[in-house]
Amino acid sequence: MKAKFREIEKQIKRTHHFAWSPKHIEKIKTDLKPRLAIHLAEQVFAQLEWEFVFRSGSAAEAFYLDRFDSRREKIYVSVTSYGELEVKSESTGGGFWDQGRNSKRVRLFLHVFQELASQQDSNSLKAMTADIERMEKWQDYEEPEDFPQPPDIQQNTSIWAIIYGGITAILLSVSWAFATVHGLYVLLLFEVLIALGLSKALSMGFSKGNFTYFTGMEWILAGSVMLTAASYHYFQYLLIVNTGDFLALSLWELYEQRLEEGLIVEGVNLGAPGWMILLATQPVLIYIIAITFISRSHIKFIIQRVPMVVVDHAFYHFLQGKGETQVRGELSKKGWKGREVQNMVFAAMHAIRKSIEMNRRET
Repeated sequence: MKAKFREIEKQIKRTHHFAWSPKHIEKIKTDLKPRLAIHLAEQVFAQLEWEFVFRSGSAAEAFYLDRFDSRREKIYVSVTSYGELEVKSESTGGGFWDQGRNSKRVRLFLHVFQELASQQDSNSLKAMTADIERMEKWQDYEEPEDFPQPPDIQQNTSIWAIIYGGITAILLSVSWAFATVHGLYVLLLFEVLIALGLSKALSMGFSKGNFTYFTGMEWILAGSVMLTAASYHYFQYLLIVNTGDFLALSLWELYEQRLEEGLIVEGVNLGAPGWMILLATQPVLIYIIAITFISRSHIKFIIQRVPMVVVDHAFYHFLQGKGETQVRGELSKKGWKGREVQNMVFAAMHAIRKSIEMNRRET
């Protein structure tokens, strides 16, 4: 953020809020039409160097970034049906006290917005309206002379993901078991690392096999997680019995003994329930973390396999009021004739929308 805005922000009075995800909301009256108000809000975001993530005809959103480029607060701007501009700032990542930051974000935004709005006259507003219409209708769009041709269609198979997932599950379970037996295991840290390893391996397998069926991905991940957990317990058992102290124990007897002794954390014995909760939550936690990363990788893969100029071409014709059949015809004129490659374009458009939604939610 520029120095002049930092100076203005320092002079703004704070209002402290205490709550889970504290927020601050203020409203002002505006004579501007919703589209114009939101367009000005977008300009305010740019001047304040806040991360703009979304806009519609009556709303816009951005994130305030701290000096480490981490998202600190999310700012929502909307125009109500009563001619009011509502600005809300909400803390990200939880917390019970915002130290007045949300009020400062809102009041700084309103200060810059009102200053910018006061500089507008009827001519500038007409020009702004024309710019908005031109932008929304893509009036400046020009079809590229060199239109990329569709890629070769690869066979859709899950075999590579199964192979990669299986091998990775075994390797991770061995490492996990070794760390546990030798006292190197750190609760949560290893679960996160295992989830990252599985998600990376499976994403590579899905990409190599051109596999985009998400429900299938979920099942393959679930199988990989269960294989990792089962192998971990088995390899841990082998490492323990090979020490010579537990040669007569079976795997089942070893865990019976553990349940009897109870799970001890920081000197506190949590008993058999502690072990049961740990054993049940470990694979669930790994799955939740891994599926999050796989979802992102899945969306990225679907978008990247189609050149953006092709996606833009299809989107432009949808904006002109054409239906799916007509857009398919436009793609066919450019060499994208097969229904399968055309479906790839539509899938990329859908993935872009999902990516925008995910980016709006991420903190």
